[in-house]
Amino acid sequence: MLSKLAFSAVLTLIPLVGQAQQSTCPTETIQDLHTAVLLAQDGGLAPQAAVDTANQALGPCGRDRLGLSLMMAVLARAGDAVLPPSDERDALFFNALQVAYEIAKSGSVLRYDDERYGTSPVEWDMVDERAVYHGLMKNLANDHYTYGRNTAFYQADQQARFGCGLSPERELAAYSLAPAFDERGELRARVSYLAINCDDATRAVSGHAAMYWESHAMFSYDKEDYGIEASEISRELIRFLDQHLDGASESSLFTADAVSMIRFLHQQ
Repeated sequence: MLSKLAFSAVLTLIPLVGQAQQSTCPTETIQDLHTAVLLAQDGGLAPQAAVDTANQALGPCGRDRLGLSLMMAVLARAGDAVLPPSDERDALFFNALQVAYEIAKSGSVLRYDDERYGTSPVEWDMVDERAVYHGLMKNLANDHYTYGRNTAFYQADQQARFGCGLSPERELAAYSLAPAFDERGELRARVSYLAINCDDATRAVSGHAAMYWESHAMFSYDKEDYGIEASEISRELIRFLDQHLDGASESSLFTADAVSMIRFLHQQ
């Protein structure tokens, strides 16, 4: 379980061991966390106050899914309010990532009509949680290829340590347009790991990986000094498009016409 969160700016492996033992978060604590989320998203929660708020909830909340989800939001949104590059911003995102991985490990369900509460004490559901996670992963990536932060998270030899995270689909969706700034392909090891190891029956993860490489194809067009060779872009695009389609001619992410055009331009 989660140990006490700290202001460490070092992004390392996530295994979480700690002291929190309870499984149900008190309604008052849930409401306090939700208030802190609203403050944080408006830039009204100082970084240390965000960490303190999350730490205070650890003991009474333990592995409660709603509590953890709100803790992640407090930290991620407080970090978003800090201008990069910043050690405080890095630390808030790192702590939010720790909580996200704890949520993934818990396997519990987030829903409004939770039998432990009767009805949810606050308006917060999976859509909110996934939106926060999407924003967190987008910020981590932006800070990496813009300022060189969070390097370990994107290194090829570190991927097995970080694993699939909370929502591989939302993470890869955050990277889909990254090539606009990611001309050297610094996210590609992470993209490939998620698509290969974290896809599910919907194949949305591999679909977003294909979209990442399709974006590279568009941004690299007619650029002689692009950081990735055209042959690699085409190979990876077709690889993950095939995985995503699994024999189909189209999907919710790619129309049949788009698939035909991609194959015409990139099929090896």
